[in-house]
Amino acid sequence: MKEAVEMLVLPIKTLLGHYIYDANRNEILAVSKDLFNYISEVQAGEVCPDSYKTDQEFQLLQSCGYCCDSPLQDVAYPSIDLLKVKLERNLRMITLQLTQSCNFRCDYCIYSENSLYNRTHSHNSMSVSTAKHAIEFFKMHSIDNPNPVVAFYGGEPLLRFSEIKLITQYAEQVFEGKHISFRITTNCSLLSEDMV
Repeated sequence: MKEAVEMLVLPIKTLLGHYIYDANRNEILAVSKDLFNYISEVQAGEVCPDSYKTDQEFQLLQSCGYCCDSPLQDVAYPSIDLLKVKLERNLRMITLQLTQSCNFRCDYCIYSENSLYNRTHSHNSMSVSTAKHAIEFFKMHSIDNPNPVVAFYGGEPLLRFSEIKLITQYAEQVFEGKHISFRITTNCSLLSEDMV
């Protein structure tokens, strides 16, 4: 049993004949049944019982640039090694969905009852305890970030303004010495001068 050959070739059998798709050349090529079987066996690492004639055809294809070994050695995002460090030490922002309730029911809202694919408004809410745990997680994973951001989202997060105050105070304590900032996604209908 031979070792399987890694070439970017896909054997394709149809009612009209036998073909190979060569990804290196981005071409589909009609081939004989024998050559089709031989290429399939070469890829699988099997020995072809009567391969002399077909082997010559195969070598002719290779001399024309077909059925060559894959030039790919590794497929990876160039910064993949940095991703682990970024996720473990350099998170930039955390978004807390304090509530799924809203004081409006706008038809155009992605969370309206008209939405086919998203959640709809509900009475689900995040406890202050869960929010504090999330802030602590964010702190542990943003060690290298001098400017952490805590964002509030909903529904309408201002429905839980007293909780926002507690969470922002807690976050300021946890991130003491860093330049923490806060963001909110709101319809502003509940915003008052006291809140600002």
